[in-house]
Amino acid sequence: SASMDRLVSGHSSDMVPAEFAGGLSPIGVEALKAFVQAGGTLICLGQSSGFAVSAFDLPVRDVARSNEDRVFVPGSILRIAIDPTHPLGFGLPRESAAFFASSSAFEAGPSLDTVVRYASQDLLVSGWLEGESILAGRSAVLQARVGGGRVVLLGFPVQHRGQSLATFRLLFNAIQTTP
Repeated sequence: SASMDRLVSGHSSDMVPAEFAGGLSPIGVEALKAFVQAGGTLICLGQSSGFAVSAFDLPVRDVARSNEDRVFVPGSILRIAIDPTHPLGFGLPRESAAFFASSSAFEAGPSLDTVVRYASQDLLVSGWLEGESILAGRSAVLQARVGGGRVVLLGFPVQHRGQSLATFRLLFNAIQTTP
């Protein structure tokens, strides 16, 4: 879950050992785009979704990030609705819960598959939530077809500690399914 700037430019060698310095660079971004176009899968967790939206010019807006002054969810459990008929939702129940902490809520164009949405009402299961009306019914997990491949946007930390028992399958399904 790194920002677009951090992914492209990385850390400087004064912050990390030299062999770990740097980022994707423009050349790496182009190589990643070619990989997806040729049939590869790019899976983005949290903030890295912003990188994919920009790099692949996806018709997506992160309403949680664009309304940061009105959305405050410091680490809460929210209700989600899952499409178990979609390959990414395979094996999951229609309703579950997800951990949300500085996470994303997407407004997506019709060309993208929404696999998971935040519930349309009564989102909060546990914790603190401000801005429920901004998140309600928004996409939480998306899949975009790009050339012969796809980009999967996982808007919340599906792998978050114990909560992952409810959502980790989304990541495994993204890894195991083909475009």
